[in-house]
Parts: sequence; structure tokens; C-alpha cells
Amino acid sequence: MQSGARYWDKLRREFDAWDRLNATATLWWRDDDAEQPVEALERLFHLSESHAAPVAIAVSPALAAPALGTRVRKHSECAVLQHGYAHSNHASAERKKNELGDDRPTQTVTEELRNGFHRMQHLFGDRFVKVMVPPWNRISDTLTAGLYDIGFTGISTYLARKTMLEHKLIRCNSHVDIVDWKAGDRFVGTDRAIRLLVDHLAARRAGEVDPNEPTGLLTHHLRHDEDAWQFIEKLLDYTTRHQIVRWRPAAEIFNQELSIVSP
Repeated sequence: MQSGARYWDKLRREFDAWDRLNATATLWWRDDDAEQPVEALERLFHLSESHAAPVAIAVSPALAAPALGTRVRKHSECAVLQHGYAHSNHASAERKKNELGDDRPTQTVTEELRNGFHRMQHLFGDRFVKVMVPPWNRISDTLTAGLYDIGFTGISTYLARKTMLEHKLIRCNSHVDIVDWKAGDRFVGTDRAIRLLVDHLAARRAGEVDPNEPTGLLTHHLRHDEDAWQFIEKLLDYTTRHQIVRWRPAAEIFNQELSIVSP
């Protein structure tokens, strides 16, 4: 608890530094692997709605239940992104997991993504923001280059972006993954989560990374233990009450909305 308190104080000091610059600390929220309206997703939506913090759920179209489309339309703060096609690993055993790599013919994968794109439009209508979120945050450059022709306007993976525009796509990544995938999918801990958050905010403020990329919270509602849920709630409580923090909706970020507040 002591260590956790110390890191919350570090976040406060970082926001104070943005305040002294009269700048807005922009954040955004991406949650991966939504398939159907289960209890964990309802909890996520409740946190989003009760804090007026918009969330973008990444959905694999081949796995999406029609009921998810119905539920999403009832949640005022939710956008939907496309999470590959079926979240299937096609990499060889000695390589890292990848659905959108170079292990299959480009035409085959492109056709899957195109079919998935049409299903996303059908299921989610205008809640579908035309953004590709590659499973495992991996995609080949060849496939990235073809996304715009399918109809995508954006792409989101992990870690600070190197450029905002890439193959005609707006890139906005996530930076704060709260799941420890190497330790049984447990919460990474308050210290680690806030350190990731503060590190990206501080790097933006210092100009070490793109200052205009909103700092992205990455969650996976199906994998959260109670500690993870408690952290999300506390983070939302704190940030939504802070005058210099703004949670940006995905539609605003990716729909060619390029007016931004720079530190």
C-alpha cells in the first residue's frame, strides 16, 4: 500500500507539471477481446458510463455475437474497433503469435479482413470506428499498407508511436497494459501501471515521444482479477476529477480529428 500511494503521488506531480504548462493531459481507453455481453463487459461499461470516460472495445468480427452489437448501441460512451479477424495464431511454433503476419498469402489475409470489416459495419453501425487493432499488437508492413484500401482510417498497437500518419492511417497506440501476461494474467500492480502511465506522459511533455499522442490505457475485461478492476476504478475516479485531464473518444482521435493540444 505504501508503494502504491507513492506512485499515485507521482501521477499527481506529473499532472501538476502539465498544469504549469497550461496543457491538457489527454488519455484514451482501449479494451481488447470483446465477443459478447458478459458480466465482465457489463462491469467495464458501468465504469465507463459512471465516469463519463469513453472506451473503445476491440472486437474480432469472426467471434462477435450479434447480441454484442445490440448491447453496444445502448452504451453512450462506447466505440468499437476491429481486432484482426478471428484472433487466430498463424505463426510457426518458433515465432511470436501473429494473426496478421507474413505466414499466409497477403491476398488471403486481406480478404479475411475485408469480410470482417463488412461484418463490423453490419453489427455495430456507426459505433464502428474504422480502426485495425492487430491481435497481439503485431501486423506486417505489407498488410498495414493495404488497410486503407479496405476502408480503415486508423491503426492501434502498443508503445509510443513514431509517426501519426502511416500508410494514410492515423496511428494511436496504447501504452499502459495492466495485465501481466507472464504471471498468470494477473494485474501488473499499481506501481507498474502508474509507472507506465507517468513514463509516457513525461516523455510526451519532454518531447521525447510524440506529444500529441494520447496516452492509452489498455485493458482486457475477460482477464481482470479484482485488483485490476479496483485499479481501473481508482484511476478513473482520480483522472476524471482532475481539471487538466481529458479522456478522448476513439471517434474523435481517428476520424481525421487532428486538432490537438500540445504541451
